[in-house]
Order: sequence, then structure tokens, then C-alpha cells
Amino acid sequence: MAENPPPTRKAGVVTLAATAGGTVGGATSIVVVWLLSLAGVAVPDSVADALTILATALLSLAGGWLVPPGTGSRRA
Repeated sequence: MAENPPPTRKAGVVTLAATAGGTVGGATSIVVVWLLSLAGVAVPDSVADALTILATALLSLAGGWLVPPGTGSRRA
């Protein structure tokens, strides 16, 4: 008797959008801190870290929110 192969796992659209948002958030905060340093504003490391966390969280949330409902697939 042939066995059914286990279902393949893959990341859904919302997961991919949130991951992209998080990646863009981290890169954005680095650029913002760099621009502030060019403008002569000294940004402490702890503030730069906090900015990275906030930007990552906000852009991850935005990435997940921007995916239209019903574009992913759900399997039982």
C-alpha cells in the first residue's frame, strides 16, 4: 500500500511580508542613525538599538497588514 508523503512546509504570504518588513525595518534604522550622525547628532548605542527594535516591529506589522485577506492557503 502506497503511503502519502508528508505535506511540504512553506512560509505563507503573511509570514514572508512580515519578514520583509522586519528586514527593511532593521536596515532603515541603520540608515536613519547614519543620517543623524552626518547631521552632527550623536546617537547613543542604546537609542540606536531601541530605534532598530521599534522600526523592525512597526514594519513587520505593516508588512503583515498589507497582505490582502484570503491570499494565503490554509491546510488542516
